[in-house]
Amino acid sequence: MAISAEEKNNRWYCKTVNTKIRVLRQQISSLERTLKSFRPMLAPLAAASLAPKAEGTRRAMTLSPKARASLRLQGRYMGYMRQLKPRQKA
Repeated sequence: MAISAEEKNNRWYCKTVNTKIRVLRQQISSLERTLKSFRPMLAPLAAASLAPKAEGTRRAMTLSPKARASLRLQGRYMGYMRQLKPRQKA
């Protein structure tokens, strides 16, 4: 019984796909081992990020008078633009 060229191609593709799947599984398991080694290092960071934060504690903005005036001018401009109709904005 002779094997046709199409059957040979199918066998070759199956071997190639199986090989690639095996390599992919090895790479995934390697990645999993690497991530497991990071777990002890990341545990303190995760605990710190999940800790409740104090309410109402914000960093006080220390602005120079020039920067404060700039922000005030920007706010006035935004308020002015907000009240304009679309045709007037163009």
